[in-house]
Amino acid sequence: MILFFFNTNEFCYKKKKKNKLPYNLNFQKYKFERDRENCIASFLIKIYLISYLNLNPERIILKKNFNGKPYIQLIFKDYYKILNFNVSHDYPYLCLYYDNNKEVGIDIVNINRKINIDRFQNILHPIEIKNLNMINSPKNKKNVFFKYWAFKEAYTKLKGVGIKSKKQLRQMKFNSYSIKKLKNLTVTYSQIESCNNTIVCHIESPNNYVICLSRKYQIKFNKIINIKENFLYNENFCNLLLKTNIDY
Repeated sequence: MILFFFNTNEFCYKKKKKNKLPYNLNFQKYKFERDRENCIASFLIKIYLISYLNLNPERIILKKNFNGKPYIQLIFKDYYKILNFNVSHDYPYLCLYYDNNKEVGIDIVNINRKINIDRFQNILHPIEIKNLNMINSPKNKKNVFFKYWAFKEAYTKLKGVGIKSKKQLRQMKFNSYSIKKLKNLTVTYSQIESCNNTIVCHIESPNNYVICLSRKYQIKFNKIINIKENFLYNENFCNLLLKTNIDY
């Protein structure tokens, strides 16, 4: 399992090397600057994965399935191979989850954002609602709610369907079975009842963000990589940007 982090506040790539971005990235279609930055950062972190895996860009096409889930198509002479990964962002952080080409899902969320929990009762399991109602502190209640939300989002992104079926989300129940420490992170492993051995990993970081990872069977941490801006100006990386094809 490899988890890549990228802080969009730490780079100004669009201003410095706008001409190095593919013409069909089309980040200008977004009205707001923050959305344009997210579009660019999302592309860059995918290129970073391609570079990390040492893939030949001339055999690669970045694509999305009919539900908008991105993947890499690796083309060979007589066949092609699909490389799976998943991306999530909550300003200013963007993260990518890759796990040995397994189907995966990821969600990152800022637990300090304002939210009316009552509006989301229809996606919560009755036990989750009961647990929330037992919490007196508004801050703690919000923290627990976002944990539930990120669990469900990560699972639906694993399935490639997004949060659409409120009935399905309401029926999802999580059983925590292990809590571990990883550097300065608290990691909670849970299993989703009736979801075919799907495991969800909930990561609490000290900067008020939580990350949830989802995949079948078991999640093992190998690397967490915090991407810094200097990699953007590497000549090989810039060449990779220009050679990678986009089809979405």
